[in-house]
Amino acid sequence: MDDDDEAEDEATWDDARTMRTAVVTMTCDVARWRREDGEACERLRAWTEACAWTPRRAMSVAACVGTGGDAEKTVVLDVVVRWRCRGCVTEEGRLERRLTRRVEAFGGGGDEREMRGDIVRVREFTVSVTAPGYVPIGSFEETVVECGPDGPGVAEASARFHEDGLATCLRIVDDDCALAIRHLVLEYIEKIERRFAEGHPDIAYGKDRFAFKEISSRGGERFDALIDIERPEWKSLRDLARIDAPWLAFINEVLSTKWNVNVSVVYSRPGAKNQEWHADGRHLDTECDPRTGEGHAQPYGVCVFMPLIHLDRDTGYTQFFKRSHKTSELIGFGEAASMLRLSFDGLLNTGQSVVYDYRLLHRGMYNRSNYVRPVLQFLYTAPAYRETKNYGVDSMW
Repeated sequence: MDDDDEAEDEATWDDARTMRTAVVTMTCDVARWRREDGEACERLRAWTEACAWTPRRAMSVAACVGTGGDAEKTVVLDVVVRWRCRGCVTEEGRLERRLTRRVEAFGGGGDEREMRGDIVRVREFTVSVTAPGYVPIGSFEETVVECGPDGPGVAEASARFHEDGLATCLRIVDDDCALAIRHLVLEYIEKIERRFAEGHPDIAYGKDRFAFKEISSRGGERFDALIDIERPEWKSLRDLARIDAPWLAFINEVLSTKWNVNVSVVYSRPGAKNQEWHADGRHLDTECDPRTGEGHAQPYGVCVFMPLIHLDRDTGYTQFFKRSHKTSELIGFGEAASMLRLSFDGLLNTGQSVVYDYRLLHRGMYNRSNYVRPVLQFLYTAPAYRETKNYGVDSMW
C-alpha cells in the first residue's frame, strides 16, 4: 500500500472529484490450500473485506469461488469498490495495485496461526464495469423469487421483489382460458394489420416508427397494442387481469389493494431484432443511495408479461437486468447485465409469467421463428399514475 497515496486521498476526499463504482474480477492462484473450499473462500472473502480502504470508502466482495486440487486452488473474487477518483486510466492502475496488495497479503496477515503457509498470487485483474453511483452485482447461484401461489409467502416475495425488481409466477393460467385469449389476440393483431394496410399506407408497417393512442411500434417488427378490456368480447381477459390471475395476491401486497390495470399485447413478428436496453417507467421519486443501493422508492407500477405461446431460443423472449430499477444512473449500462450476473432470460411456457418493477431495464430479443410471438402485458399502477410516455395521442382508427 502506498501511504502517500492514502494520505493524499484523505486530504482531497471532500473536493469536487466524482464518486465512481468499479466492479473488479480477480483470478488468484493459492498454493498449499489446506482447508475446505467453502471455509477457505469465506476466510479470503472476510480478509479482503476487512482490509480498510480509507474511512470514507467502501469495498465489498460480492462473490468468491474456488476450484482446483488439494495442493493448489484457483479462486475467483468479484469485488465492488466505490471510490472518488478522476475518470482516467491511471486511477484503474492505482486500484489494481492496491487491491492486489491486499489480496496477496492474505497468506501472511490476519490470524497467523490460521493463514500462514497459503501463498496467494493475483494472476488476472479485470475491471469489468465502471459507472457513476450504484452498480449491483449478483452471485454465482443467482435465483429469481417465485411470486405465485406455489412460491414463498407474499410478504417474503415482496421483500425480494423490492431488492431485485423481478419475480416469476410459474403457476400456469388455465389452459382453456389462455387458448381462448390467444385466439382473440391473434384476431386482434390481424385486424390491426388490415387497418394499417388500408388506412395508413404511408407507414411501412414493421419498419417505420409510429405512435398512436392504441398502438406504438417498439422497433423493427415489434409492436405494443393496447386492449380495451371493457369491451364484451374481452371478458375472459378482464376477469384474468382483475380477479383470477395467480399473481394478484402479490400485486395486492406490493401496490396495496388499490390499483388500476391496463392490458396490451406486445408482439414480435418473424425477423424482429434485439431491442436496445430500456425502462418503460421513469423514476418519479427517490432513487437509491449511490453508496449502498438502498433507499429507493417503492414501485408505482408493476408489469406482468404472460406469453401466449411457449418461448424458446427461436421464438425469442424478454431479457431483464435485475436490480436496475433502483436508479436511473444505470440507463445505458444494460450490456453489463450478464457480466454482473444479473441477466434473466424470460423463457416461459404459455400461461406462465414474469413480474417486474416498471422502472427495471429490459429488452425484447430477436424472433427467429416463422410465427408471431404474442405476449400479454398487464400494467398495474397506483391510482394516481397516468401513462403518458409510451403511446401517442391520435387514434389509428
